Amino acid sequence: MQYILGPWLLLPARCVIYSKVIERELDPLSFKLITYFISQPNRIIPRQELVVNVWQQSFVDDNAINRAISELRKQLTHPEHKAPLIKTHYRKGYSLTVTPKKVINDAENITSHTAVTKDLANDLDVTQIATNDGLDNSNYIKEKSPKAIHTESAITANTTQTKTLKTAIKFSSYQWLLILLVLLLIINIFTDFKLLNDEPNTSLAITTQTNQSDIETLQKITPVKAKNVNITAATWNIGSETHPLVSPDKNLFAYTNKNNGVSSSYIKSLSNQQEIKLTYNDLHISAMSWQPNSRILLVEATDLKSQCHYATFNLSNINNIPEPRLIKECDKQALSMAQLSIDGNTMFYIELDEKKLGQEIYQYNIKTQKSTVLVPSGDAQYGVTNMLISPNGKKLLYRWYERNSPAKLYLLDIATREQRVLYEQAEELSSVTIAWLPDGEHIGVLQGKRLSFINIHNRALNSIELPIEVYLSRMSFLDSNQLFSSEAASTQVQVAQIDNIFSKGEKKVTMLHRSDSNDYYPTYSRKQQNSHYFISSRTNQYQIWQADDSTEKQISNFSTKEQQAIYVLVLSDNEDYLLFSRNNQLEFIDLKTGVLHSIPELDQAKVSSYLWSNNDKTIIYSTIKDKVSQIWQFNLLTRENTQLTFEGGQKLLKNERGEIFYINDNKLFNLTYEQDKNTQNAFTKKITITLAQCWCSIALRDDYFYSLGDPLSLARMHILTNEVQEIALPQASMGIILKATPNKLLTTLTNERSTQVQRISWSATPLP
Repeated sequence: MQYILGPWLLLPARCVIYSKVIERELDPLSFKLITYFISQPNRIIPRQELVVNVWQQSFVDDNAINRAISELRKQLTHPEHKAPLIKTHYRKGYSLTVTPKKVINDAENITSHTAVTKDLANDLDVTQIATNDGLDNSNYIKEKSPKAIHTESAITANTTQTKTLKTAIKFSSYQWLLILLVLLLIINIFTDFKLLNDEPNTSLAITTQTNQSDIETLQKITPVKAKNVNITAATWNIGSETHPLVSPDKNLFAYTNKNNGVSSSYIKSLSNQQEIKLTYNDLHISAMSWQPNSRILLVEATDLKSQCHYATFNLSNINNIPEPRLIKECDKQALSMAQLSIDGNTMFYIELDEKKLGQEIYQYNIKTQKSTVLVPSGDAQYGVTNMLISPNGKKLLYRWYERNSPAKLYLLDIATREQRVLYEQAEELSSVTIAWLPDGEHIGVLQGKRLSFINIHNRALNSIELPIEVYLSRMSFLDSNQLFSSEAASTQVQVAQIDNIFSKGEKKVTMLHRSDSNDYYPTYSRKQQNSHYFISSRTNQYQIWQADDSTEKQISNFSTKEQQAIYVLVLSDNEDYLLFSRNNQLEFIDLKTGVLHSIPELDQAKVSSYLWSNNDKTIIYSTIKDKVSQIWQFNLLTRENTQLTFEGGQKLLKNERGEIFYINDNKLFNLTYEQDKNTQNAFTKKITITLAQCWCSIALRDDYFYSLGDPLSLARMHILTNEVQEIALPQASMGIILKATPNKLLTTLTNERSTQVQRISWSATPLP
């Protein structure tokens, strides 16, 4: 279907706009935008509607939308049509300034077609309300038949002749030319119509959102128990062995070993079990991915302190491995999520956005050494959590997570930037492991014991059940009935106290609890010496515990039937209440009565940090509203919610004097001053040390701002003198609490568990 839009004729089959002798080919995003505008004539389209229906995401950065609209306006400019075709409505959205006219594909309506042809020939701005019949704003044909292309070329070549009809002396001789032109136009329209209806929906068949009925159907499919299952160990080194990666030619597999804080990568031959360790300048080497259709392995090489590089090893001959090629510096955070394009000229990687709100996918041009955002992040703690390139290098599969919403798997076409939802998890907090099958036509999704195979073209699915007892966080397929996998529980977290952190004495590490469970996020009592609270999985379900020198007792009683995700514990000043986030809901326990209280009035999904006020009757919290960080206050007695900041504010802090601070644009602000208007306490200070990504890993104490910007190093900055100090920690840490006693730190230490890569095989089952 073709459309007249002001001075332009839109030819969807070629993604072209045409007028007189001007012809412009639209990029995929501009084409999607203009076709969506055409499908919604005579109305203002909000930005969020464009995000959902054009970008096919829940969030797109404002700058990305602005750039896309600006580029489309540029493409639609015409020398004889000065008014812009797209109008901006402040804080409302965008609209077309002309009404699109559909070129009718009725072979009997010769008069209408003649009128359209004359309008085009004379470059008139004709307007007529267009219907949406036959227009799919997310589908277009990438290639046309030679016949259709020849037809459009004929129209272009004869446009000048049709404009001379008005002044020709021998008018009748041109009537046949006009009739021929109209017939050609009819043939062209019919060809477009047939192509649009016959073309199969493949990578360009974009789905904004998986239909709920489809989700239920996927989840209701009963998995078939896999037959002749064989599970054997594939690695035998000491330490935690994770992240298996089968090479594209299926001759090698790589994996990462972590032992005593040192990461190493090994390459193993699948034919003779020969094993080689990758080394480079005594750096930690973590395997990330294979370049499609090659033996180039992308790794992260770092000393965890001053240097970190994305690098590639050429493993064409594992008996003669050259030094790695350094690609790009990284941020010392081993995400193990980077991919090379099939030609090796582009690297896709995941990092936090500049405002540290969420993770997004960047593409890095290795030749020009420039990065651009491919998939923007969402609001706080939203974004991309995993990414895998297809075996043929044409598509990216990524997992998109939103708090308070089930995670989705998206499939992105690298060439066209078209994307669609491939799969949506049934539960928000359930974890999945994903991997491409070698055929490039299917992906595997593992949830617990259930392994599902999904056809990427039609989303057909079938499932098998594997007899596995542990959660697998990584897998890599050797073929459709054989894979390598590694356990998720490759580390254990333990609560510890570190003494003499910024003093001349030797650092002393005391493990506060000895157990086989995970214990984390401690907070201490100021009234009862050596008493503290922490989160533990020692009862096979995460609960909150209290401990002192001699006793440990469970103080929460959460249901064992539901999965628990418990975040930072905050004790009130009077120590009557313990505040925390559980499954993305703010709750607190009355420590005197043991009663659990929820706070349903708050927009829980976007609460990122929280504190008790000094009167213990209100909660101060940071959140995201309208894509802006803000600080709010909630009164537990009146149930009033009051906004305290309007243009920024996150990562709340409270010092021993009861003053509350927050961070905005890498600056530290005194919220207590802003509320009390006490000019003596006016304070704004630029943070000059690495800011930890997690709110749990910053603190204020004795005029020092502390930040665990690196798992193995702790830095502090004096907020009055700007003096900076940094120390190395004895073990990788997460979360910090400064005790009242100087130079004592409560933290969560991470230790490796001894794990092996496993090889799992079963009797072949038909793929969907």
